[in-house]
Amino acid sequence: MSRATFIRGLIGLSVRDMHEPIISIVRRVALVTGISEGRIKSKERVHPVAHARQEVFAIARSKGYTLTQIAAFFAAHHTTISHGIAAHKARTNQGETA
Repeated sequence: MSRATFIRGLIGLSVRDMHEPIISIVRRVALVTGISEGRIKSKERVHPVAHARQEVFAIARSKGYTLTQIAAFFAAHHTTISHGIAAHKARTNQGETA
């Protein structure tokens, strides 16, 4: 068994579910925001970092990842992911109407 297959099994992903790995989403958001991958994956709560992390949550969710799968990647609770997605959505909707 490969390391990747083992890790996918730990977080409940099958090979066919892996459209875009979460780490690739983190890399894209890091590139766009200028915030390092390490900071996005950290527990840091400074607004720009938290907002970038919440953007990753929202993108991963839109790609079909479950809250539990995203939470496993970030070593967080699924309710943290849910809250982050809601906060991201509120922020982006507010920005569009303002």
